[in-house]
Amino acid sequence: MAADMRTPLVLSESPLLPLHFAVSLKINIEIRTMSNRQLEEMQEKLASQKLASELGIAYDELLELQWDIDTNESNDGLIYEYIVTFSKESPKKILDKIKGIEEGYIVRLPPSSFEEPDPMNTRLEVESAIKQLPEDEVRNLAKWLQEYLDEMWDRQIEADLASGKLDRLIAQAEEDIAANNVRDLDEVLCDG
Repeated sequence: MAADMRTPLVLSESPLLPLHFAVSLKINIEIRTMSNRQLEEMQEKLASQKLASELGIAYDELLELQWDIDTNESNDGLIYEYIVTFSKESPKKILDKIKGIEEGYIVRLPPSSFEEPDPMNTRLEVESAIKQLPEDEVRNLAKWLQEYLDEMWDRQIEADLASGKLDRLIAQAEEDIAANNVRDLDEVLCDG
C-alpha cells in the first residue's frame, strides 16, 4: 500500500521530527510560480541595480533620482551607447557622486552596461571546465555542490518559516498528529 501524500509520516517518538518531515514533504510537492508582473518587477529592479553600479552610486540613491534612458543606435537597431538624462530637480548631493556626468546632467554608458552573460554559454563553459578536472576533483566539486544546494534549501525553509508561508502546512500537520492521522515511516517504507 502506497503512502497517502496528504498524511504526515511519523519518523520517531519525537514530536518535532514528524512535523518537519511532513512540512518538507508537503513543500516538495507544492509547485511555485511567478506571475509575469512579478518577473517584470524583478527584471526592472535588477536593471536599476546594474545602472546604479555603472553610475557609481547606491541603488537607494538611484531611487531618489528622476531620470530617463535613451539610446544612440543605428537604423538597424545596433546600440552605440545608452544616454541617461537626470532631472535638474534630482538631489545635487547624489548627482555629484555620479561617475562621468556631463553638462546637462547626462551620462553616456557603453552598450555592454546592461548586458548579462548568456547563461547557456556560462553553463557550457562550466561543464567544459568540469570535464577537464581529474575524477577526485569532480567528486569533491559534486560534494561541495550538494552541500551548497542543501544550504540553499535550509535558507529557503527558514525564510518561509519566518515569513509565515508554512503556517497553514504546519497547522495541518499538527492537526494530523493530534488526531493520530499519521503512520510510522518504517510502516510506509515497508508497504512501498
